[in-house]
Amino acid sequence: LERTEAFIHRAHAFNELGDESRSVDDYRQALTLAKSPIHKRHIQAMLSLAYLRNGTKEVAMWWAIAALESDRRDEEAHFVFGMNCACSELYE
Repeated sequence: LERTEAFIHRAHAFNELGDESRSVDDYRQALTLAKSPIHKRHIQAMLSLAYLRNGTKEVAMWWAIAALESDRRDEEAHFVFGMNCACSELYE
């Protein structure tokens, strides 16, 4: 759990610095270590936002849907899915 959270926190820091590549690497590492469904869903949502920021919209949407499918009541998953929809070609 501690290693998972450490990777998540470092990935958040890379996000703040605008380094999506390193952020994605750390989120992926955290995802391989995560046991908690809550952590997994959060990491999926954060991966989606990182890919959305670097313009990889299809991959971003895939991760948003993965987060939403793991718990359809999760607010963060809905927010990230909405961000993806707003940035997609469907709304341009």
